[in-house]
Amino acid sequence: MQDMKIYHIAPALSKTGGGISEVLLNLCKVQIESGFSVSAFGGDLVYPDDRLNIKYQKWSLSAIRRLYNELKSSKSNRVVVHVHGAWTFSFVYVAILILLSHQNIKFIYQAHGLLANRTTRGKSFYKKCIAWHIYQKFIFRKSKFIISTSQREINDFAWCNPNKNKIFEIPLGISEEFFTPI
Repeated sequence: MQDMKIYHIAPALSKTGGGISEVLLNLCKVQIESGFSVSAFGGDLVYPDDRLNIKYQKWSLSAIRRLYNELKSSKSNRVVVHVHGAWTFSFVYVAILILLSHQNIKFIYQAHGLLANRTTRGKSFYKKCIAWHIYQKFIFRKSKFIISTSQREINDFAWCNPNKNKIFEIPLGISEEFFTPI
């Protein structure tokens, strides 16, 4: 049994969550089969797929407090917080977690296509600009790794001026090899 703990933060994780939910559920399944301890924070009150052995909590202030306490008390260097997306205002708490967590906690960011220029235009343009400048850029820059599911997505977030050494292209976002050496 691996001693790695992985916490997924994905408010879009829900029964009707679409792409992010599908990728995350598949990723959790592979991680559990690999022996990792997996927790997920999502948007529904109940976990959208009870066939998997995942510790699930609705993303809320009390859940954030519990996660912070777990991260604070962890002495292991095999703890990962995997952030999925980041447009909702609740991600400001992720930025605070990054700021307050000690260095052995590894934060990973996966945009799921949400940083593409085409998704930052339109009626929610100003809302997305505010999110980028208040907390999303901080999460993006402070994450140890940035996961992309394709070269197209890497090209899509080039405007964010990422550190290219932190970017890993993982088709479908699933790779046991990526998580094992962390």
